[in-house]
Amino acid sequence: MRLKKWIFSMFLVLTGLIYAIEIENLDFNERLDAEGYNEVALINKTTEKQMYRVSIGKGKKNDGSKYVEVQPKVITVMPLSKAKVKLFGVAPQTAEKGEYDFFFKVTPISIPVLAKKSDGKLVTSATTINVAPEVRMYGYVGEVDFQKEIKFRGVKFTKSEDKKSVFFEAQMENTSYATIDFGIAFYNGTDKYLTSTRLGTLKAGERKRVKVKVPNVSGIDTVKRIDLYRFGPEGMKVYKVAREKDGWQ
Repeated sequence: MRLKKWIFSMFLVLTGLIYAIEIENLDFNERLDAEGYNEVALINKTTEKQMYRVSIGKGKKNDGSKYVEVQPKVITVMPLSKAKVKLFGVAPQTAEKGEYDFFFKVTPISIPVLAKKSDGKLVTSATTINVAPEVRMYGYVGEVDFQKEIKFRGVKFTKSEDKKSVFFEAQMENTSYATIDFGIAFYNGTDKYLTSTRLGTLKAGERKRVKVKVPNVSGIDTVKRIDLYRFGPEGMKVYKVAREKDGWQ
């Protein structure tokens, strides 16, 4: 099954130094009061070691920054590699039920460079760049039954014009107060797994038409069951199962 992968890139040039940042996984969408957990990867595609300060900023609508912790707060990413930052939901059980937003912020920090003066003494030089990419994220407090809150209408499987690919199409609605993202898995009539792909994000209260390619499936009558799933620290968790015989509900 394919894991979701969203990348945000930013390049900064200052005083001859190049700072490059790519952020992989731009979603949180976890429960804040039940030890919700997610990871963000910082990718360094340069040949120089990069250092960043990571923080959580206040949200715009219903501030949830006080309910999120990030570790580590300062991270070094080696050349041509990536390092993970962990986000934890730490809301108390007394927190008000609802959706919260916050900002994931990354500030590049220059790494001190050692140089020799004419007298042979070592000196250091460093510059901090006060430009921080900010990614708005969401989390929620309270239990949400996504089996009931995510609804499908007008489900159909269609062929591409060249008849080589199959697509899943449906009107989807999230009637809950929580923004959530899913992968979608497809099964045949005997509940045998066929394939899966990323479905995308459904915001709280959002209704939208979706169309995704169904990899490695050739017939439009093959799929009889679909699962909406997410990956977490304990592996894959299924949030909704819909079957053709039940009207895809």
